[in-house]
Amino acid sequence: MSVASPVPIRPSLAEIAERRQAEIQLRRAVKRRALRQGRLSLTDLFRDWAPDVSWHRLVQQGQLPMIAIPRAKHGRLVLRHLIDRHSLLRFLEDHPLVMQRVRAHRTRRRTCQADLFRHAA
Repeated sequence: MSVASPVPIRPSLAEIAERRQAEIQLRRAVKRRALRQGRLSLTDLFRDWAPDVSWHRLVQQGQLPMIAIPRAKHGRLVLRHLIDRHSLLRFLEDHPLVMQRVRAHRTRRRTCQADLFRHAA
């Protein structure tokens, strides 16, 4: 009586390359997600913090420390500026005029939302 041993399955080079590409894409997606969660973009600053502050000009002048991360958009390379919340709060503490504008916008937004909810009830 003989026991037949199974034939080892060897993946082809194409399968190995596909697995490697899938692992790389997964790692990139995880990094992208982590960056988005911890940092704010210029669009977030305009929308949520203060639309009347020229955030872009502050970045260009070097007053607002934002890192530039390259990304591909519509076939060309675009720099995406991001800042973490702690750096933004330090910047606002150092620049009281910007802090006043941000505070005015954020309190105005909260009262508008509260009024909308009050009228809806």
